[in-house]
Amino acid sequence: MRALRGTRRRFAIGLVALCAALGTTSCAAGQHAMTANESPAIDAVSATVGTIDLRGIAITPPSGPSYPQGGSATLTLVIVNNGQQADRLTNVTTPAAASAAVYDSASAASAVLSPSS
Repeated sequence: MRALRGTRRRFAIGLVALCAALGTTSCAAGQHAMTANESPAIDAVSATVGTIDLRGIAITPPSGPSYPQGGSATLTLVIVNNGQQADRLTNVTTPAAASAAVYDSASAASAVLSPSS
């Protein structure tokens, strides 16, 4: 009789522990959970203009506390054509800069911006 009570008590304690574990593991599950939100892997912004996607738009941080007045800043981005027709970037202009240059890769831009001695 005592063995039966001990078994029942252990079974009840195990059942309560199992229910508590299951109750706490399902917290914040589902589509409204904070873990369900997607976030970009890099600190940048994105935009879409028609069938052209602009991804990973970012200005390279300055080496000091800020860019010097009239200094150069590097803007990086990825341009994706989601349209059915081929497109080509031929020019970049902005009223915020005296000039702009386009490179087809980050390594090509780095070679121009920091030439070797």
